[in-house]
Amino acid sequence: MAEGLLTADAARSLVGSVDAFLFDCDGVIWKGDELIQGVPETLELLRKLGQCRWRALPRAVDVEVEFEPWCFERRCVHAAGKLYCHICKSGRVLVLDPSTLHFSYMLAPAALSDHFSKYRVGEMPEDGQLCIATVENQMMQLWVRGETRWSDNGWRLEREMNLSKLYDALPGVPRDRRARSASIMLTDMDAGRTGKLFIQMLGYGRYSFDLKTCKLERLAMEDGKEYGDPIFAYSLAWPPAFLAEA
Repeated sequence: MAEGLLTADAARSLVGSVDAFLFDCDGVIWKGDELIQGVPETLELLRKLGQCRWRALPRAVDVEVEFEPWCFERRCVHAAGKLYCHICKSGRVLVLDPSTLHFSYMLAPAALSDHFSKYRVGEMPEDGQLCIATVENQMMQLWVRGETRWSDNGWRLEREMNLSKLYDALPGVPRDRRARSASIMLTDMDAGRTGKLFIQMLGYGRYSFDLKTCKLERLAMEDGKEYGDPIFAYSLAWPPAFLAEA
């Protein structure tokens, strides 16, 4: 397809046909440290047409990123009204308050020690309270946000359970507990607040752990394929109705 610039009439027609434009910065606005040619003119045209509004945000001076950007996970978690971005191998979580657009850091429980790389942020199924879960060393721990006499960085240990017997009952997983522990990782807390944790065993499939029933189940589709990552609360029926009718 031949590339070319839109005429003024074509640009107005395009702008009038949509409600909003969403631009990715990397590779669209910027390429490395350089602004891509034509971007300032495009944004200025959108502003003149009344379809582009933005504001400059003050720098969050209390949030200093002194690590490589790829240490951020590839997605954020929305929980308890804020956005949380896990930082690999760190005891801190980057927090964005969408009401104020203010960034801050939140400390994970210090008791997690060397397991900072594998905890997950989510919401309690009963009341939506902010919580952190981990399944390191075959031990499930669920921490809830709240200050108490015995709180750890603002977290209290709500629940703890040894999962080794549940793993022992699963067919096909390693019998050697060291090898098994090395393969286990908590990938998600169910965003649908069903009270389920999603656990991946590298090379041995994915499982869901129900916090209410303490039941561990293998996740597999009808065709035998494994679920991907991340696992969301709801799945789209396939094919969608609009494709089935086509």
